[in-house]
Amino acid sequence: RRDFTVNGLLLGVDPERSDGRLVVADFVNGVADLQNGVLRAIGRPLERFEEDHLRVLRLVRFATRFSLTIEAQTWEAALRAAPQLPRISWERVREEVLRTLSGPDPRRGVELFAQLGVGEQLWAGLLRDQPLSARSERFAHAKRLVETEPTSSTEALGPAATGRGGSDYPAVTAIDTPLALALLFDVFHGTASGALRAHCTKVGAQFKLSRAEVR
Repeated sequence: RRDFTVNGLLLGVDPERSDGRLVVADFVNGVADLQNGVLRAIGRPLERFEEDHLRVLRLVRFATRFSLTIEAQTWEAALRAAPQLPRISWERVREEVLRTLSGPDPRRGVELFAQLGVGEQLWAGLLRDQPLSARSERFAHAKRLVETEPTSSTEALGPAATGRGGSDYPAVTAIDTPLALALLFDVFHGTASGALRAHCTKVGAQFKLSRAEVR
């Protein structure tokens, strides 16, 4: 009852060997899919997503973390299951979303979230005027910055990121939780301080952030 073939492999002792060497048991063609870079649901894709709708978000995380191509029927099933995402607890949503956005390819993650309608399903009150699909390059830009110029990243991302002269905030060295949510929900784009504070508080409440993360 696992989700994807590449995540359905077993490791155990081969009873025919006397040296106790561990071997991979593959009943779902997962090794071949892994070698071919394919992300495929086990069995009937829609049934797998209906068992746990969080797998729609996990699909995006696996695809972006391991640079996998999503198999067509698996993708179609994810599109059909995506409207059920609001039924999932926010804590579980937070985990998958933030792991995707802080992973190796957040730009593609945002694009896949947009194609699945995640913005409309989960964040309609937080996205403000710009659609989710328009934010992917922002993540690519931020990732380049934090990997090459961590001490100046907040200045380059926008004036709202630097506080009073930039001295209030530590250097950004990775796309962590606060930066990921700031990029996703337009914190850096010309909002008056009072409205900005209210917006950040709203995002923080939805994602169960600490006071420090909201700040």
